[in-house]
Amino acid sequence: TEHLTPVIKMVAIARGKYLHELVSIAQQTGGEMPNDAQIKELQKTRVRYDELVSAVKALETAIQRGYLDVNLEG
Repeated sequence: TEHLTPVIKMVAIARGKYLHELVSIAQQTGGEMPNDAQIKELQKTRVRYDELVSAVKALETAIQRGYLDVNLEG
């Protein structure tokens, strides 16, 4: 599973950046509607995160179906 650690870390970082961007925008706007540039930046971070989550789900499915062999004993 050590081969999967970088994958998990990458997705966690992407999630953190997406959530950080949301909070940052909320702080900048005081809770009001964000401007187009702020939405575009949030969208970029969401697309990155969503794409990585989709890839991890595909990886998980491949492992569950036995297409990939994962050695859980290290």
